[in-house]
Amino acid sequence: MDAYFGFMTIIAFLNFYHWRSAMGWRAMKFSYGVKDTSGPLFLSCVCLDRFIAVLFPIAFGQLKDIKYRIGLTIIVLLLTFAYASAKMIGGLPNFEKVFTGEVLFAFTWMVVCNVAILWALKRSRGAGKDEMNPMKRKAFKMVLSILIIIISNYLPPVAMFPFEDHYPRKIFICYVQPVGFAFVNISSTIQPLTYLSRLEKVPFLPDSCVEKLSCKEKEKPSNK
Repeated sequence: MDAYFGFMTIIAFLNFYHWRSAMGWRAMKFSYGVKDTSGPLFLSCVCLDRFIAVLFPIAFGQLKDIKYRIGLTIIVLLLTFAYASAKMIGGLPNFEKVFTGEVLFAFTWMVVCNVAILWALKRSRGAGKDEMNPMKRKAFKMVLSILIIIISNYLPPVAMFPFEDHYPRKIFICYVQPVGFAFVNISSTIQPLTYLSRLEKVPFLPDSCVEKLSCKEKEKPSNK
């Protein structure tokens, strides 16, 4: 979804400065609808998966069947394409409030899940130990970084969009909306790069480049 939105920005520039096509503008509105919905909803699914895995490991073991993930993915895709199609068609009354409600729900859910995971990992130290084991410390740092990204990308629209009725219409459309959506748009770059930086192997990059760009901690050579 992020790759699709990134590709469509090229189409947008060509359409703004060269084609000036109504079809190109509709395609761009559809891509914005895909980005607005797929990002928060799929991130919410990832947070749900990690939340159950950490706090309810027995239930997580019973729900590991791929059919549950496929079913949830299909639901998110249907919601995404329904929202994107409505955004592309336009003219629906109070349509902006649909995104406001969605991002409020997704943001609240993601923050609650990640805070609960951090709290559970913090409490899961062994008896008489002051520090977490390396695997849990690594998971703690990863979840904390995800929480920071979620707050930085989604807090501005969450803080501004619910007060749409308190702004003059032109002020909201010309100033408030662009600022809020700018933070959401940049998440389509930050989140994939954060994910790729933690991979041990990236299919389209040589190992030497991955080692230089990776944020993963390098293993110290053994003295044995």
